[in-house]
Amino acid sequence: MADDYARITDSAHITPLPAHMSKDEAILLARRNGAIVIEGRARVAKYGVGDTEPYEVIDSVPNLALTAGITLLWQLAAGLGGTAWSAANARIAVGTGTTAAVVGNTALQTESARQIVDAAPNVSGASVSFVATFGTGSANVNWRELGVTNASSGGTFLNRLVQDFGTKSSASSWVATLTLTAA
Repeated sequence: MADDYARITDSAHITPLPAHMSKDEAILLARRNGAIVIEGRARVAKYGVGDTEPYEVIDSVPNLALTAGITLLWQLAAGLGGTAWSAANARIAVGTGTTAAVVGNTALQTESARQIVDAAPNVSGASVSFVATFGTGSANVNWRELGVTNASSGGTFLNRLVQDFGTKSSASSWVATLTLTAA
């Protein structure tokens, strides 16, 4: 293949990305070519009991917006109804699943816990951030997948991220922040 990148032509022909291209490189390439990309990122800050500063902070690779979540976003934008990811019901879910995320996912692979967001989601420009604190008695498992949903059970997941953040124990509280940006 002569080109080492994806290119959308007038006929909507898509040249596949090379296997060695990272998500970060693909996002940059898409933006360089004028595409709007919904990019999700997570940050997990880990605190010891009583600590005010984290002992570790892990930033994620880009995560995947899910078809059901994007469909609900469009329905909400068009005034067609649905349940928003609001302060009253948005939750960050944590799981132990390791299967790669795909756009058709409707849940985490192996959900272990959900935590309601600490406050209203923060919208700034083309970004929205959700923050939830998992205290010492919650989600004490190996965090391998995260997502934002709009219900205490079931609901619509906006995104799914698969990455090993480590194993949380009852000797720590972890704060998960999930941010989605359209740019």
